[in-house]
Amino acid sequence: MLSETDVLTGLANARGLFERLEAELARSRRYHEPLALLLVDLDGLKRINDRHGHHAGYEAIRSLAAVIRFQLRESDVGARWGGDEFAVLAPNTSEHDAVALAAREGRGAGRGARSWRGPLRGGWPVGEKFAGLREIPQRAGSDAPDARAAPAAGRPGA
Repeated sequence: MLSETDVLTGLANARGLFERLEAELARSRRYHEPLALLLVDLDGLKRINDRHGHHAGYEAIRSLAAVIRFQLRESDVGARWGGDEFAVLAPNTSEHDAVALAAREGRGAGRGARSWRGPLRGGWPVGEKFAGLREIPQRAGSDAPDARAAPAAGRPGA
């Protein structure tokens, strides 16, 4: 059996995220409930690794994962789906509520960066708070989700 958990962070990995996404898309369509997907990028990870070593990069990844995990509801899925890329799948979450979640995550990431005592005392940037946000609206009779971009938290009109 293949793992669905990222070893470094304890969050879901890409496999776990996509399996849950498939199930949540089906549930969202069936019950006509909103579904949000927040995409998060840890900017500058290569620079962190180059300047301070991979141990510092791993610590930055673990720290951001802890911030994400702290904000999750029981029904949400936090995932690390690539080196410095994270996602939060938030079932039954409207665009408005997803923007609020992104803002909380961004504030938490900023606090985590400022309080971290590792070699990056100035903290690390998180993809202009959040790299992207999608609400998957319902369409009668549609099998494919129609993803609509919403402004990322902290980036008016973006």
